[in-house]
Amino acid sequence: MYTSGTTGFPKGAMQSHRNHVTNIWNSILSGAAGAVAAGATPAPEAAPPTRQPAMFSMFPFFHIGGMSALYLAPATGMKLVTLYKWDLDKAIDA
Repeated sequence: MYTSGTTGFPKGAMQSHRNHVTNIWNSILSGAAGAVAAGATPAPEAAPPTRQPAMFSMFPFFHIGGMSALYLAPATGMKLVTLYKWDLDKAIDA
């Protein structure tokens, strides 16, 4: 991946498979902890969702935010919704 870091000049940043797998697990843990803290954990008798859960990503895939969505969605069974170019009306429709 490329970053401008603190210098403002683009440069390659080496990342490993372990970096990305750890990011997936940390994202899942963070989401679960946030749900528990908010009291939003589903009841055991709750019915399964009737639609596939979805994740909307506004980040480009060269950014760690975009990469996180790209591999977090399939890792958790969600579909990933993206736009070719940012457009508020299209985002609302999506």
